[in-house]
Amino acid sequence: MGDYVTARDVLDLRAVSITGVDESTVDLLIDGIEAHINAVLKAQGYPTVPATGAHDVAMIRGYVLKKAAADAYLSARGSDDLPAWIEAWLTEVQQWLDWLVEGTVLLEDQAAVHPGRKARRHFIRVLPKVED
Repeated sequence: MGDYVTARDVLDLRAVSITGVDESTVDLLIDGIEAHINAVLKAQGYPTVPATGAHDVAMIRGYVLKKAAADAYLSARGSDDLPAWIEAWLTEVQQWLDWLVEGTVLLEDQAAVHPGRKARRHFIRVLPKVED
C-alpha cells in the first residue's frame, strides 16, 4: 500500500479500463512513483516526507493516480498506439515534477527548507579515441 494511493484506487478509476494487470503489479508501480516524488520532495528540503498535510496529500494523490493508471495501462497493453489520455497524463505528471524541482510549484501545508533548488545533473562527455 502506498503513502498516497492504493492499487485498488488505481484499478477502480472509472475514467479508464485497466485489464490485464493485477494489484501486486500496480502496488509495485505505485511504490516506484511515490519513491520518485518523495525523493524530489526530500531533495527540495521538505521536512516531512512523505507529505501528511491534507492539501499536499490531495495534490500528490491526484498525480500518483494518473501516473499509476497510465503505467498500469502501459504494463498491460504496451506502448503501441497510446490513447491520448495516457500521453496527456504522463506529460502532466512530468510537468508537475519539473515545476516541483524548479520551485514553481510548492507544497501548501509545509515549507521547503530551500525551495526552488534545482537538482544538479552531471554529464560525462566521452571523446572519441585518437590514434597515435
